[in-house]
Amino acid sequence: MDRLRAIMPWILAGLAPMPVGLAAWAGWGPWGLVLAAGSGSLLGLLAVSLRHRAVTATDAPARGGSVHASESSDPGGREALLERIFDRIDVPILVLDGDGYVVRANASLGGMLGRRSQTLVGLSIDELFSQSGPRRCFEEALTGRSATLRIALRVAGVQHSFDASGVLLPEGEGGLVVMTLVDVTELAHSMRLKTDFVANASHELRTPLSAIRGACETLREVVEGDEMQARLVEIVWRHARRLEELVSDLLELSRLEVGRVDGDAEQIDLGAMLDELAQAFAPICERRRLRIETHIDEDCARIASHRRLLELAVSNYVDNATRFSREGQTVIIRARRVASNEAGVPDRLRIEVEDRGIGIPLSDQARIFERFYQVDPARSPGVDRGTGLGLAIVKHAAQLLGGQVGVESVLDRGSTFWLEVPVQEPPAQSSGAVSTP
Repeated sequence: MDRLRAIMPWILAGLAPMPVGLAAWAGWGPWGLVLAAGSGSLLGLLAVSLRHRAVTATDAPARGGSVHASESSDPGGREALLERIFDRIDVPILVLDGDGYVVRANASLGGMLGRRSQTLVGLSIDELFSQSGPRRCFEEALTGRSATLRIALRVAGVQHSFDASGVLLPEGEGGLVVMTLVDVTELAHSMRLKTDFVANASHELRTPLSAIRGACETLREVVEGDEMQARLVEIVWRHARRLEELVSDLLELSRLEVGRVDGDAEQIDLGAMLDELAQAFAPICERRRLRIETHIDEDCARIASHRRLLELAVSNYVDNATRFSREGQTVIIRARRVASNEAGVPDRLRIEVEDRGIGIPLSDQARIFERFYQVDPARSPGVDRGTGLGLAIVKHAAQLLGGQVGVESVLDRGSTFWLEVPVQEPPAQSSGAVSTP
């Protein structure tokens, strides 16, 4: 019971961020986000309160103080209350020791598995779940990092989607791993419906747009002598091309969001790949008098990764840089290896794309990787601003590679966009890990 008292604040602290995260992921409105934030805050405050009381109760004898009379006279009642709270939390909770054996399990987890929670104690995580999703979450938490994976589990014969989260308790509190499994089946289904709709609508738009663009290219030759007609045809052709770019980016983003990736990890000549990307942007560089330079450290000249995802991420960074750099400036692409100091954790490849443009206000930097979010157009008049999806594509491509993205920017001096990905085969996608009890 003492162990349950020690881990309860950590369980509630682990659950606190989930309401806001789920609300944001589901696209709830402002009031929905406020309610979610409020419920998360209550969980956090309860966690802090329980933690404070636990510390006070532990330190009181050492300070020569005395435990409150009601607590000293009825310790069993307090322990029974914690036991009831633990069992009545409607999120499945699993507490594991360092070897992956069950120390505690609440009634919600027992109900999900169709067993009494008491019978789960002493079983290993591999005996509870036949596939690798929960095991991967447990092993990630053992490294000391907070781990969250999307996994699929069969409950009563029906497949459900769960967000599995794991956190490692400090050694002084047992060195245990607390795992929570939040059922997000309905949210995942809604996201799939939205993604499928966007993908299908975008696919259906490609054929008529191609026809419009082809007709415009023919008309451009026919109306060469009429300035007004030529201008109108040029407007139609330009906007048809923009719509094609938008449709293409929507399709790409929808594939990435559901984890649809063709091909496997392979050995990549990074220098050759970046040179090819630079050549692809030669027309806009010539038009805007830009130069692209690449600087690659020798220890990452050849790496193992998913070529298409890496190209997709870097090319969107370069596209963004060539749009917003001032004319006559240089776009610099750097690549270097970031060594890992942890056993079993691979080194990472860091790629940076630096421009000498107008920079990004600090207030906008946290949102620029959102789809369709663009900085105030008034700050960059005359710039072809693209579809507003390029940086969202970078973020999802990097996530599928097991990596991260970010930006460092100074107003009126320029921006450096970066991504870091493991220099090895990308991890198996959590959305495809299916476990059965």
